[in-house]
Amino acid sequence: MPYIGVSPQFGVRRKHTYTATAGQTSFSGAGSEGATLSYTDSNFVDVYQNGVKLGDADYTSTSGTAIVLAQGASVDDLVEIIVFDAFSAADTVSKADGGQFDNDIKIDGTLTVVDDVSVEGSTPTLTLADTDVSNNKAELNYDEFLTIDLDPNNARGNTGLIVKGDGSERFRLDSSGRAMIGTTTEGNSSADDLTIANSADTGITIRSGTSNSGSIYFSDATSGTGEYSGFINYAHSINALRLGTSSTTHLNISDDGAVTKPLQPAFLAKLSSQQANLAINTIVTLLFATEVFDQNDDYNNSTYTFTAPVTGRYQLNVNVLVTSIDYDAGYYQIQLTTSNRTYYHTFDPDFGGKDYTYFNQDFSVLADMDASDTVKVNIYQSGGAAQTDIDAVSTFSGVLIC
Repeated sequence: MPYIGVSPQFGVRRKHTYTATAGQTSFSGAGSEGATLSYTDSNFVDVYQNGVKLGDADYTSTSGTAIVLAQGASVDDLVEIIVFDAFSAADTVSKADGGQFDNDIKIDGTLTVVDDVSVEGSTPTLTLADTDVSNNKAELNYDEFLTIDLDPNNARGNTGLIVKGDGSERFRLDSSGRAMIGTTTEGNSSADDLTIANSADTGITIRSGTSNSGSIYFSDATSGTGEYSGFINYAHSINALRLGTSSTTHLNISDDGAVTKPLQPAFLAKLSSQQANLAINTIVTLLFATEVFDQNDDYNNSTYTFTAPVTGRYQLNVNVLVTSIDYDAGYYQIQLTTSNRTYYHTFDPDFGGKDYTYFNQDFSVLADMDASDTVKVNIYQSGGAAQTDIDAVSTFSGVLIC
């Protein structure tokens, strides 16, 4: 059974008997009983000389292993030293009832907790450390936010977080803040903040409500439209996919697979009225002043000019209804004039020695245009009379192909 103090085989009272020599003051070591003198508290030591109990002033008991008399003993004096076992009730927490520790606790072995663990305080912190507690450690603390601080003193300089499942690594956060799932190797340096790997099919699922959207945003700001400068968005309510740049949707894929580009440069313009009596032997600009549509606003109906917003290949089309053709003219030439070059469509009006009333001309090219290049439609009549008209149904159109 448990005991408080020294166990019974040592007793709670020990007697040490010494026979003095002439003038002897210090008594230590083994007495006649064979037990070596030792004590932990001088308040629990009684000293007798020839059966008379000495007072505290008559001896000194400070070393824990000797008693020193204030006055030397006579030869054959009998000195008896009685040592009592000293104990105190420890400041402990009850095993059965529990309680509270008000200061630090250090456990050198393994701590096993059967139920919950609660760490409380103004900023409660759980520290995991090796023998160098001041440096090599990780901290888990809570102060409005739960913070996991790996190597807070930057003592090691290469720490990270690893999460394992079934003995295998599932997730890693390295010292540079790069996250890796299913791998210990980060991706290309230009896109290595998150790497997901699997030896089979791999992917990320974004699950939204049936009437909501799922999005991926590309941002260079913390507020405003810069938070979604580029984006991929899927609207579940209409099953449509949208791609955007400059915070604007530039491509739509509908639920039936139709692809539209709401800002793809495209235009169609027509004459506002008949352009009559074309001058001869001079280049005349056709006045396509009425816009049927101008997607992305790249056509100027005051200068009758389309300006390419980006470098690319543009499909350009002219449909001209020429009336009152003079067969005496040497030729008619429709010109698509771009900043880089001019494309020609030429015809001879001599169709049997008489003037034709109507003659429809279609002209299309795939033109290479740089950003800010322009294109307009001109017509040239070589010789003959200034009698030819361009009907108001004539059109000029274009679209960026690639």
